[in-house]
Amino acid sequence: MLSTLSYSQVDSGKYTITADSFLVMMDKRNSEFINKPFAQFSIKTNNKKCSNRTLKGKVVFINFWFAACAPCMAEMDQLNRLFEHFKQYKNFEFVSFTFESPNEIALIKKKYNIHYNIFSISRDECYRLNNNNGFPTSIILNAAGYVKWIHSTDAVNEEEIKKYFAGEVYPLIVKEL
Repeated sequence: MLSTLSYSQVDSGKYTITADSFLVMMDKRNSEFINKPFAQFSIKTNNKKCSNRTLKGKVVFINFWFAACAPCMAEMDQLNRLFEHFKQYKNFEFVSFTFESPNEIALIKKKYNIHYNIFSISRDECYRLNNNNGFPTSIILNAAGYVKWIHSTDAVNEEEIKKYFAGEVYPLIVKEL
């Protein structure tokens, strides 16, 4: 799925490409990580642990975001719906990573009524774990810890975001469950 952007081109300094072409290029680069183990990590925040080991045996939806990112905030309602839909499955885990402070996370959780786990990690760690994709990026892991899907979006239109989740995200999670 390619998103409609509020601007039409990105200037890399050497040549100009359309934003949609850039997203296609990122999807192609990300395809190299499909069916490979997710990067090793271990995080402990507020007495909550999250690592490859704690996620083993579960289908995992991972989302990377930050508060000043308009597409990140535009996804929040759909992310909540996704969590609420799949939380009943014992072999499903929803994990959210951001480099925001605990205070900012608390504000966002309250504003969007978020009930899933959000872990604050460094900006560099976010980029390492999301394959240098930027924000928002979502990843689906199978129960063996292998990347089954990785995608970044710039969508801010609610209908486009709903279509993206219904057409891509939900079916992929169901397939892995």
